[in-house]
Amino acid sequence: QGDWSSDVCSSDLNVKMLKNFYGIRCIPEDYEAINTLNDKLARLQRAYKNLKKEKESILSKNKIIKQEKETIKEQNKSIQEENEQLKQEIEALKEQIAKNGKNYS
Repeated sequence: QGDWSSDVCSSDLNVKMLKNFYGIRCIPEDYEAINTLNDKLARLQRAYKNLKKEKESILSKNKIIKQEKETIKEQNKSIQEENEQLKQEIEALKEQIAKNGKNYS
């Protein structure tokens, strides 16, 4: 257009969109307000991306914790089975000792 508004507005995509699609001409005060809103939007978008990354990190850690929990459950089951086997062996040894003790009497 060649006027000051096209020079000022053309540097900002949102202002350009308003101008091109809606025929809105911007004035410096509008441009400042739009820039302020754009800055806030950019900060919100960065915050959203950071939260999204944090969520992904937490979900990843949660998955690892679940896997570790399953591993611990399996180890615990194995230890319990081994403990039960040792108890049976101890009982068998006690019976054998008692039997051998009777033989010596």
